[in-house]
Amino acid sequence: MPFQSAVDGPSSPAGAAVMRVEPDQVLRLMRELEDIRGDAQHFVRYEAAAMTPAPMGADPVSADVAAAVGRTAETAIACMNGFIEQLNAVIEALARTVRQYGLADEGAAAAFRGVER
Repeated sequence: MPFQSAVDGPSSPAGAAVMRVEPDQVLRLMRELEDIRGDAQHFVRYEAAAMTPAPMGADPVSADVAAAVGRTAETAIACMNGFIEQLNAVIEALARTVRQYGLADEGAAAAFRGVER
């Protein structure tokens, strides 16, 4: 298994999670997480504003509903920003691993050396 949690079973313990990654999969995982981060950042940047509705009518109930939905949207956006921060931390840890162990994408390394695969 290329990626696996250090936890066996359906629940995770409290505290920091541990992930074990096969050395030859570190770059792939890092790229996949960067793609996920990009999607999450795009959502926050371009879609989050649409989550806060204007009141459907001029009555107090419509205003209250819009405010409640807006608060829920703000919470969801804050959670998404927290998710992005956690992704940043994981990606940076993977980047440190790549630097520390001198890992390289074999295709990129071969191209750099002038050797085609």
